[in-house]
Amino acid sequence: MKVAAVVLATLFAAGCSSPCCPQASTGAWASAGAPPPAASVAKPPSPKPGEIVDHRDGSRVAFDAMADRLASASVVYAGERHDQALHHEFQTRLFAELLDRWQGKPVAIGMEMFQKPWQKPLDAYVAGEIDEATMLERTEWKKRWGGDEWEENWRMYGPMVRLARERHVPVIALNAAKEVTGTVARKGLEGLSAEDRAALPPLDLSNAAHRAFVKEAFGAHGKTMKPETFEHFYTAQVIWEETMSSSVADWLSAHGPDAHVFVVVGGGHVGDRFGIPARADKKSGRHHLAVMLEVAPDDDPRLDVGYADYSAWFADSTTPKHPKKPEAGAPPSPAKPDSATPDAPKPAVPAPAAK
Repeated sequence: MKVAAVVLATLFAAGCSSPCCPQASTGAWASAGAPPPAASVAKPPSPKPGEIVDHRDGSRVAFDAMADRLASASVVYAGERHDQALHHEFQTRLFAELLDRWQGKPVAIGMEMFQKPWQKPLDAYVAGEIDEATMLERTEWKKRWGGDEWEENWRMYGPMVRLARERHVPVIALNAAKEVTGTVARKGLEGLSAEDRAALPPLDLSNAAHRAFVKEAFGAHGKTMKPETFEHFYTAQVIWEETMSSSVADWLSAHGPDAHVFVVVGGGHVGDRFGIPARADKKSGRHHLAVMLEVAPDDDPRLDVGYADYSAWFADSTTPKHPKKPEAGAPPSPAKPDSATPDAPKPAVPAPAAK
């Protein structure tokens, strides 16, 4: 899976580092507190668009069978590729199905796309106190997530947030403020004010597999990068993971043993579980299940249970991109791989295969 360019670009931008995971160790995540993976099984054929794979045995399963099992977990992670429209349509559908299965219990949707200091506008929107346009303005959607494609991005994420409002479900702003992660990526923790540093959750920088994943994402750049420079980038990455996992764990703790959270986040924070899931499990004492949203064809897919519990496969549905003007003094950002032709038609949402 081609991820190095995506991670490098997002780290330079000090924004979200959330591509689909590369080939990482299938067992190292267990050291972060998650249960060990099941015994390895024979590798099934590469998935096709429209298929859902159960990673326990490689079988193709129906959407409802997957949703039934996911609903048994306290936390469900749907690890996306941010620019894939079909991934977000699937997330909206899964969110609706989980809400039906979790009826009568405390439920929230946690979203990487919103940053913690801007929680109040989300609460006001879900409560019906402000409209959608006001919420987007007050959460600084364009600046903090949408960028030049903010309208296109909101068309993908908006249905989930509207569904939360319709069903009176809290939307949790999971992420750290990009001013904090950006400062750390450039200067390290010592670049933060005393106030910002005190507000950070405890940072576990000791997971060797997670560290190797981040270094691998830099590709050739990682080999020539000064150790101090890499340490700054890695610490910023861990701040994302610890902030988002703490956001999940804190909400569960505040709402009792029957509480559930559906988490919408980039696949790089989910795959191999050492980003957010294992950290949140350790903090909350609850359990999770994860589905990775992927693009087919893939010559070397990850279908092991160490990586995720399910994967759902789609044709490429990359959203069109507007050319960006580089900021003065900013390093060049490599183009994202696997991008579709801007004027290519969007494929229809695939129907998952029956078992």
